[in-house]
Formats: sequence, C-alpha cells, structure tokens
Amino acid sequence: MSKQNPALLLIDFQNEFLRRPAMAPYAADVLAAVENTLRKCRSLRLPILHVHTIIAADRANRPPHWLAESPLACVEGSESAACPPGLEPLDDEPVITKQFYSGFENPLLHRELKRLAIDTLLVAGLYSHACIRSTVLDAYARGYRIPILEDAIASPEPEHARLSNEWLKRRAATFSCAQAALSTLTTAGL
Repeated sequence: MSKQNPALLLIDFQNEFLRRPAMAPYAADVLAAVENTLRKCRSLRLPILHVHTIIAADRANRPPHWLAESPLACVEGSESAACPPGLEPLDDEPVITKQFYSGFENPLLHRELKRLAIDTLLVAGLYSHACIRSTVLDAYARGYRIPILEDAIASPEPEHARLSNEWLKRRAATFSCAQAALSTLTTAGL
C-alpha cells in the first residue's frame, strides 16, 4: 500500500445535532471517541478540518425542510451552532460551512484538501444517514480514500444509518474503529 496523506474530517459536531433524541450510539459515547481521536490526530500533526452547518442570522438560507421544524437551528453565533467543549477547532483547523448535507457543497473544502495534498479522509461526524453519507459520496467522486471511524459517527435514525453504512461499505468507504484506523496509518509510516 502506498503511503497515505490523511486528514481528519469532523462533520457537524455541533450542539444542535448532538441533542437530538434517539441518538445511536449515545452522544456521550460518540463524543468520548471523537475527543480521543482528535487528541491523537493533533499529536500526530494530522490536518483537521471541521465541517459545520451554519444558518445566517436572518435565517434566509435555511434548508427547506427546516422551515417548519427547526427555525432557529445552527444560526451563526448561537449556542446551537457551537461545538461541544473539547471539540472546538484550533486556530489552524479550518472550519468549512455548509447549508445542506455535503461538506463539498462548499468548494473551499476540496480546495483546502488539495492545497494540503490530502488523499485520505478519516471521517467522523453526525449523521450517518445524511451529512456523512452525502459528504462521503462527494469525496469518493473526487478520488479520496475514505475510512469512516465507526465509533465516531452517530444518527438519531439508527435503522436508516445502518442501511446507509452498509451501502457505503459496498461502494465508497471502509469502516473501522478510530484506534484501528490510526494504527494502520502509523504502521504504514505516517
């Protein structure tokens, strides 16, 4: 296997999404796994990129499905849009904003990954059935290797997430726990 140039991509680790009911696995378990992964990636000096759903203060750019159900979700500068303690981006970690599902809807994500010569995206985030799936499919279409960190993803729709993950496994990504994925990279000479 050729040497990889990985980055950690954290998708929608924001208060709004973490407090949704029926989260599986539990938000506390996912947060613990992500905090450990983030610490390890920072110690390895891997590039880390955060993708956040951000809605303008006037809420004019809300996704259509939020018009009735979540009129105040992820408004720029709000507690809802903020990261939980321990997952805040550092100054050198880009935050790419999006309005809909895929982080690649914002061309800055692909440009930043190309600038860093990234070829492998370690993906952690929320939700498996929506934003992770959409971002992974767009990453796959752009030629990235995509290990999804299965202990660092969650969804409030567990069955939908399970089906999405199975579909992605057969087509676009690999799945492993964060520790195994990072061990594979360091063993391969990262």
